[in-house]
Amino acid sequence: MSESDGIDDILERLRGGGADPRLEAMDEAVLAGLAAHRARRAARRGLALSGVAALGIGLASSLAMPPRASAESVPLLMAAPASAPSNLLLGVR
Repeated sequence: MSESDGIDDILERLRGGGADPRLEAMDEAVLAGLAAHRARRAARRGLALSGVAALGIGLASSLAMPPRASAESVPLLMAAPASAPSNLLLGVR
């Protein structure tokens, strides 16, 4: 019978003592954690979306570009440049 009295006394003290004050602030902490998790998930989603958009724009622009321009080859190594005064005056190309 002494075991039963001990348990009854413990339960009576728990009923009368009230809740632990740390439990009162627990719901705010849980809700704050959920809000932070949602914010991180939204930021990750935005980063992934911007990466996919950048990849798509880069791929589309590289496919839509005209072929590369190539420079004229100079037949002689020691040829006069096209902007030399003698070539400009004579109109040699």
